[in-house]
Amino acid sequence: MKNIVYILSLVGCMGLASSCQTDADFDYSLPENPVMAPLRGISGIDGDGQSIIGTVDQTTKTAQISFNSLPDLTQVMLKIDIPQRAELVYPESDSLMMDLSQPVGIIVRANGEDITYTLNASLAEYREFSTANVKQFKLDNDAQKPWPDANIGFQYMFDGLWMETPADYGAINYLNFQFQANEASIAAGDNTAAITFDVGEEVYLRQVKTHAYWFNTMYQVTKYEVWGYCKEGEPAKDGNWDDWTKLGEFDYEQAPTVFAEGDDVIFDKETIQKARYYRIRCTENWRAAFEPTLPNLNVYAFAEIRLWVYNKR
Repeated sequence: MKNIVYILSLVGCMGLASSCQTDADFDYSLPENPVMAPLRGISGIDGDGQSIIGTVDQTTKTAQISFNSLPDLTQVMLKIDIPQRAELVYPESDSLMMDLSQPVGIIVRANGEDITYTLNASLAEYREFSTANVKQFKLDNDAQKPWPDANIGFQYMFDGLWMETPADYGAINYLNFQFQANEASIAAGDNTAAITFDVGEEVYLRQVKTHAYWFNTMYQVTKYEVWGYCKEGEPAKDGNWDDWTKLGEFDYEQAPTVFAEGDDVIFDKETIQKARYYRIRCTENWRAAFEPTLPNLNVYAFAEIRLWVYNKR
């Protein structure tokens, strides 16, 4: 009897050994703690210094990031986020300046293989242009200051302050720019007055937005034109209008003002010409339009001027 039990035990062990050997031919194991997301994230710095967070699709191995205010995509500060158990193969640094004007391959080594993600970057069609460095470029036939007042100055049109509601002058510390037709224009009975400014670089202007100081009274600008110097070099100091190109115009009666939104002139992307120097030529104020018997029909005022430009075409 003991012999029979021994033989059965021996047979069972042999069968178990045979089964184990069969299973050993197949490797069903996974890497220990596999890296599920080799490229964990992507981010970049926009033109205004803000951080932009991109998206990563682990299924298609693609990444996407969209910028709003960069002039172009040729020099983008990029940050690549990978897990500790992965290795960045390309680029060599996880924080660097990259040209993203074309799709870029990001290669990460994880789970024993090199994995390539395709990074695509995009840029908004246009952006608000920083006016921090805009300067007056006064020409001989530009407007004059109508009266001395410490709260009136060209620089206050580009200080980033405007009112959300009419007559809330304290919100902008009563700062604005008021200007008047020059002596030659006054002598000729011409009420128009122009201001000229240098934006510091050549741009394709997309939009001019003016915020009023006065609303439905006084020296609110009801009609104005936008001109650009679309030639090489600097414009002549005499301000000859033959050297300038009219780009667009605003008419209060055709586009009634919603005060907080300001007054807009928008330019077509396909036809706008590149320029660095611009002029706003005011042709009518509120009094001239609706109260012509009152004085100072040739005085104009803005609280703020804002600019948008098309990104690289």
